[in-house]
Order: sequence, then structure tokens, then C-alpha cells
Amino acid sequence: FRDVVIHADHAQCPSIPERIEAEKRLIDSERRLRALFESAGDYALVLEIRESGPPIIVDGNRAFFRKHGYSRQELIGQPVTMIETAASARHIDERIRLVQKRAVVHFEVEHLCKDGSTFVIESASKLVRDGDNLVYSVERDTTERIRAEQEQKRLLAENRGLLQQLMRVQEEERRSLARDLHDELGQLLT
Repeated sequence: FRDVVIHADHAQCPSIPERIEAEKRLIDSERRLRALFESAGDYALVLEIRESGPPIIVDGNRAFFRKHGYSRQELIGQPVTMIETAASARHIDERIRLVQKRAVVHFEVEHLCKDGSTFVIESASKLVRDGDNLVYSVERDTTERIRAEQEQKRLLAENRGLLQQLMRVQEEERRSLARDLHDELGQLLT
């Protein structure tokens, strides 16, 4: 009945060629949207917020499923807790409240892969306001960045330690040189 247009006292239906053309445009639009979704370099995830319980995984791009080690069939319809560590899952309710209040919410979450390994992602999540309780989340693996930051901190601390050691050695060398000069000058004066 959506395609019926009422004019005066009679109904006018779109012609069959018009309907076929509209269906082709819809299929093309869906194909383009799926191509954009799948070609994202980051992980894309669509979740459904339920009245109770954790959000349910509705869809994801290939990068998302590949990184987690699951097939699409294994994760679609599953609670998001299946891919979150227990520590991250404890904050789901808080994240849902934030997503429902704000335009875009950024947070870090530790994800769990099928093989038991974990990685940290940075998520930008947004509630899709079209009548459904869907959340669109774009996620980026930050494991390497975090590892690099930790290595940078370790190297900085190591450099500080080496600098302090160098300063101690220089001070000891100055004292030793001053003692030697004092002793030699003392002998020359006597």
C-alpha cells in the first residue's frame, strides 16, 4: 500500500516498469552501501540494543569477523559479550546509556578472539535513529599503538636511568680528578 498514491476519488498504482526500475535502484543502493561497509579498513559492527541483556550482534564487515576468527554465521544473533573480555563486559550498561544520550561515544574495549587471544579496540559508536535500537560501531585495533606507547615509556625510563648513571660517573670522575690535582699540587708545594 506504500506505493499507492491517492488522487481525488481513485487510486493510482505505479506501472510495472516503474516498480522494476525502483527495485533496481534499491538493489544498487544496497549493493553500494554493502560495498562501503565491507571496504572499511576498520572493523564495522552493528548491534541491537534489547530491553534487557547485552546488545546482540546484527552485522559486521569481513574485517571484523576475520580479526575475531569467527564466521558471520557464528556471531550474528549472539550477545556482544561473546567477543568482550569479562572486564570489558562489566561496562556494557554504562556504554549503552552513553550511546543513547550522545551523538557519538568513544571508548576502549578489550575484545576476545575465538582462539582465546585478546586485543584492545578503540570504538566510535552511534545510535542509529530510524525506529530500531541499532548501534553502529567503527572499531580500530589499538594493540600495536598501546604496545608502542609502552615501549616508548620503557625506553624513556631506561634513558633517564642511563643519564643519571652518566651524571654519577661524571661527578665521581670530577672528584677523582680534583683529588689527584690536589695531591700533586700538594707534593709540588712541599
